[in-house]
Amino acid sequence: MNRGNLSPATKFVMLAKKFITLYCNRKKMNWQDYIVSDKEILLGKPLIKGTRISVEHVVGLFGQGWDEKDILENYPTLNKESLKAIFLYLQDCIKDGLLFQPSKRIA
Repeated sequence: MNRGNLSPATKFVMLAKKFITLYCNRKKMNWQDYIVSDKEILLGKPLIKGTRISVEHVVGLFGQGWDEKDILENYPTLNKESLKAIFLYLQDCIKDGLLFQPSKRIA
């Protein structure tokens, strides 16, 4: 498969699956140790602890086609564990129905 022709959304889904499969299932980590929220910083958006980098921003970078290496090179305050925590956070949000609410039931 030629990855250069994939949409940013497809690349993000592939990367998310890679992270969850390779990293998240090996050793259980608490995303709460890495993701924080403070009403005084970025209006309470979830942030990577010790930074002013929001989860939303990092997810947006993946959506634009950035990969793990690009993000870690351009944001040296982040590490593989903080990226792993983002995916675990998103996984919990999806599981809890916080990111997706179907508008109608499909039979």
